[in-house]
Amino acid sequence: MSLESAIDLDRREDVVGASQAYEESLGKEEGSHVALLNLLVLYWQATDFGFSSKRGLSPEFVTHASRRLRVLLAGNAAYRLDPGFVFWSKYIAWADLGESLSVEECRRLLRADPKQLDPAMFIFTSSHGRECSNEAMELLDRTAKDKTARARYIESVLRSTIQVYASK
Repeated sequence: MSLESAIDLDRREDVVGASQAYEESLGKEEGSHVALLNLLVLYWQATDFGFSSKRGLSPEFVTHASRRLRVLLAGNAAYRLDPGFVFWSKYIAWADLGESLSVEECRRLLRADPKQLDPAMFIFTSSHGRECSNEAMELLDRTAKDKTARARYIESVLRSTIQVYASK
């Protein structure tokens, strides 16, 4: 299956189908970076009770997602230096386990790859909307068009931050 098929399934919230298609896309050179980032967030979200319940995911799939997420996070040496992969690895550990993730670390990741804006989400939120607002708005614009699980998550975080801090 192609990356485009995986993204289409993801947009339709066919989590199982999308994960299978992303897995198939991982071995292909073109798009494997996007497939990996989308798959990381899709598996991570699948382990969330509210996410998995709403979508009727089976306990077996949730267990599979949890196992594969750990393997992907520990795995591929080719991605260990990729700013997007580093960001999501650290963000998931921060969100789920309370591990360290700093604004400065995210700034460094943004400088390393200015096209990969996902770290701007953390900077914008951590600074209560005062830093990286241009990047966050561009990221919000991208997510409005993308609508994958990763995009929906980012959009939710950014919109929540805007709502909370715009009223102050």
